[in-house]
Amino acid sequence: MLDVTSKNNLELVKSALHGITGILHQPAVAPSWHYMVVSRYNREFDTVDSFRRHGRAASWPSFEQLIVTRRIKNDAPVRRIKRIGIVPGYVFTPMTDDCDFTELLKRIVGAIDIVRTDSGNPLLLEDEDILTLKRIEISRNTPASENPKEAIKHDFKVGEKVRFIDDTRRRWPPGRIIALARQGRIVVEVSLMGRKVKVEALPHQIQRV
Repeated sequence: MLDVTSKNNLELVKSALHGITGILHQPAVAPSWHYMVVSRYNREFDTVDSFRRHGRAASWPSFEQLIVTRRIKNDAPVRRIKRIGIVPGYVFTPMTDDCDFTELLKRIVGAIDIVRTDSGNPLLLEDEDILTLKRIEISRNTPASENPKEAIKHDFKVGEKVRFIDDTRRRWPPGRIIALARQGRIVVEVSLMGRKVKVEALPHQIQRV
């Protein structure tokens, strides 16, 4: 019988179990980091497309919204669908060591600069932060009522502290409601790596703390 009190024998036990169960011990994986890129107003899609044309992945979490235009047809304003950013004005792209990102950014359509912390270093988000934004995006694009044109009623107020329900791992600190927008939308200001970021959400996506 093996003496599991010693480190060497414990490794033998693990090896033997692996041969029986087929379960391989997985080493810890270092997190991947993402730049937060400032894009020109209404040019986020162009920025994402430009990154992809340069062989880099990029994403812009967003949702569709029906807006009223200045055009008039049959004595009524024309409505059209517009995509709105979950975090307006920002595009996300993975950080890699295969190029000079500052030089690359000069060739990206619509890109202005990367977001930086107070120390001047790039603000980098982990995979989990990007996944949280994607969960918020999916939830935001899921109809919450049979008539999406109607304003969603809620009792949230400006100044209240809230958390995002889609932040399942509680990585983000509580945010603060800074505006109540149209159709029941709520603008929450969250601190990410010391930077204040505005995130749009619906009432069912947040909860008071």
